[in-house]
This record gives sequence, structure tokens and C-alpha cells, in this order.
Amino acid sequence: MQDMAHAFTPEAERKLMQAIEHLDMPAFTKQLHAIFSTGRDTSMFVFTFLALRIILMFNAVAKKFELGDPSLQTYLWNCQMTVRDYSSREQVLEQLQGMAELVMERVRQTRFSSGRQMIEAIRGYVDENFCYELTLSSLADMFHLNETYLSGLFKQQVGVTFSDYVTRLRLGKAAALLQENELKLTDIATLVGYSSSSYFSTAFKKWYGKGPKEYREELLGRRK
Repeated sequence: MQDMAHAFTPEAERKLMQAIEHLDMPAFTKQLHAIFSTGRDTSMFVFTFLALRIILMFNAVAKKFELGDPSLQTYLWNCQMTVRDYSSREQVLEQLQGMAELVMERVRQTRFSSGRQMIEAIRGYVDENFCYELTLSSLADMFHLNETYLSGLFKQQVGVTFSDYVTRLRLGKAAALLQENELKLTDIATLVGYSSSSYFSTAFKKWYGKGPKEYREELLGRRK
């Protein structure tokens, strides 16, 4: 198992994911066989373990590009449940190739059908990850777009700039959290993606016209 684990390094996983998102089946096939070539003398259990890890990677890509339609993720989950039933390594590899083609087709649909679909995919990612560091540059890299193009497309499709969208998302969540008296302001700042509580307070006051402390005191005062 040790040899196969070494074969499936973070770098190998990155190459597989990159091949899928660039719609490059030959590169995917080459990388897949490179990973499994060390496992010819290992047990089917170990081989299947690696296959399941690759299906989890497929799921991550599918979720990124599926726009709220979970059908492909459901299919991949079902494959994950049945992959242990295959009797040969060749069958498992064929199954993985077939899944890769399906995921690539979903990526293709999202990337090339319309700007609206791509922005919805990006917006979904932002909505789930607003508490982490997010930049237009990192998202452009992640979704294989030019940064300037992404900036204009986001404003056109969403109606606000990317920066304003993230700020509104974070501060809206902060306002909801301020309704609870248990959390410290520093904790709320961290939970909504601000590394500095003072920067959080400044941004909150600019957005709501009052600082988070004052906002909370007013909310709690109304309840008495």
C-alpha cells in the first residue's frame, strides 16, 4: 500500500484535476496509468482504495461546476458504492475513464455555454467559501479565466463588483451573528473572513452606518 500511496501524491492529484478542467483526456489517461502502474502486484483492496480517492476528486470538480444540479454528484456517489463490486482492475480503470469523460462534459458545458453559467458556478463557490481568503486573481486561476474578463463578467451578470459582493456576503453574515450575544466581535470577524477585527469594524460601520458593537447593543436593546 505504501508504494501506491506514494504514487497518489498531491502533485499527481493536481495533474489529474488539471487535466479534467482543461478537458484533456489524453493527459488524464496518462496520469491515471502512471498512478496505477505501481500497483500491479498489490491487492484489489489497495487498488480500490485509490480508485475511491479519485472518485472523491471527481466529486470535488463536479461540485465546482454543477450549478446546484446534483445529478452528476449523485451518479458519482453511486459509482463509489459499487466500485468494490468490480472483479478486475481493467474494469475499475474503464469505470474511472468513463466518469472522467462525464465530469469533463459538465465542465465543458459550464465553461463554454454562457457567461451566466460560469458566473453562477463561481458565485456558488464564493457563497460556500466567503469565510476564507478570496481574491479575483485566485478565482480566475481556479476557473481558468482571465482576471480582467472575470471582473467585467461578474459585474455584468451579478450587478455588483466582485469586491462588493463578497463584502455584502460577509457583513450580512456578521449582522446575523451579532444577534447572538455569546460570540465576541473578534470571533465574528474571523468567522466571516476578516483577519483583523479593526478592519472588520471599519468595514461594518461603512456598510451599516454604525459599528458592530453599537449594532449589537441596539438589537439587544429592542428585545428588552
